[in-house]
Amino acid sequence: MRLLYIVNPKIPDFQADMLFLGGRSLFGEEFVDINKNWYSYKEDKKKYWSQRIPGKDHGSGFTLHGKLDDIPVDRTDVEKKIKNRFFDYIIYGSINRSAQFLDLVIQYYPKNKIIIVDGEDDLIIRKNALSYGLYFKRELTEGNAKMDGIFPINFCLPRAYYIHNPPEKKKMFAYIIPNNPSTYIYGVDDEDKYHQDYKDSYFGVTMKKAGWDCNRHYEILINGCVPYFIDLEKCPKTTMVPFPKEKLISIRKRLDSEEYSEDEYMTDLEYILNYSKRYLTSEAMVEKLLSTVLSYNK
Repeated sequence: MRLLYIVNPKIPDFQADMLFLGGRSLFGEEFVDINKNWYSYKEDKKKYWSQRIPGKDHGSGFTLHGKLDDIPVDRTDVEKKIKNRFFDYIIYGSINRSAQFLDLVIQYYPKNKIIIVDGEDDLIIRKNALSYGLYFKRELTEGNAKMDGIFPINFCLPRAYYIHNPPEKKKMFAYIIPNNPSTYIYGVDDEDKYHQDYKDSYFGVTMKKAGWDCNRHYEILINGCVPYFIDLEKCPKTTMVPFPKEKLISIRKRLDSEEYSEDEYMTDLEYILNYSKRYLTSEAMVEKLLSTVLSYNK
């Protein structure tokens, strides 16, 4: 399968970058990042992140960026290929940040071959984009979910990032507390320490920030740590759909009531880790997008 992946390479975008890693894992050079996501590649990240370019160093590049080896990808003659329908699908990784070639794409591709991703933290539906392709919204409200051609999407991390087995625990909570800047102690060269802190901890505190979905939820999970998710009950059913909400709410309540044993924790952790590897990976999300499109076509 050949897919054209269109994003704005000037600045990282978490949702778009997560999908890109999944697409490249599944389809290799056939998943064409037309503008080349420089921040996703090891050598390019070393070059550009060292300059600490304002607006391009969000999160110091932790977890998502600078992970890929460069491989030969044919990025030539894109306009001609679009006209010849060379690609099976066109994916806009962040429609709010790049609509490159859109006039040409909608001229030569039907709606059911165009995937529009809106990974912004807001609740806005870009209605002008609804007519272009199938629209996948991250912070999706229950009301908007009823509209035809709109589907949920969520953050995710590559399958290879997940720890194989539950790690030995040394403390109850990880050091970082969201919205408490004094706990943000990890600098640009401390990524390994950042992840190790979650491995060492039974729980990692997380919560809604600008939106319900957050990269931190998944960084906790990949390290074999259980998210202690504050106010998760308030999250809309149509946002973070595959996230194990009920399980995590139950764990938090049992921990708060002090009726939670070590054996229960290890059983729950194993379940959550296996569940996440199946449903919360970048590969699973790309597969979900494509299966949704195929089902919609029918």
